[in-house]
Amino acid sequence: MQDKKLGLIAGNGKFPILFAKEAKLKNYNVIVAGVKGDTSFFVRFFADKFQYFHVGDLGELFEFFKTNGVKKVIMAGQVNPDNLFAENVVLDKEFKDLFDAIKDRKADTIFSAVAEKLRQHGIELIDSTCLLENYMA
Repeated sequence: MQDKKLGLIAGNGKFPILFAKEAKLKNYNVIVAGVKGDTSFFVRFFADKFQYFHVGDLGELFEFFKTNGVKKVIMAGQVNPDNLFAENVVLDKEFKDLFDAIKDRKADTIFSAVAEKLRQHGIELIDSTCLLENYMA
């Protein structure tokens, strides 16, 4: 990977922290978008830039990465479906358009659609294990 800047969409659990830590050890600038209600505070310690987003703020997420010059992003950790489908969740226009365009509301379908939206915004979703070869069997 030539570009030394990576975006991280961080869900819950230890995986986002592990990825961010490994990226920093390999001298990457790590730009982290945390999901409110899911992302651990501790991922901040390995981030060059960190911002929390509401789960329905897809447009703001894209703008955050573009503003910070991010061209490659990984997704790590789970986003709790209850946070996405709760009655009080406000979805921005980007997310509403995404939901209108997909055939079902399964996690794989949603995340594939998010990956496509990222691509449309000039951001490539890459393999979340790309820097974790020391952990792979």
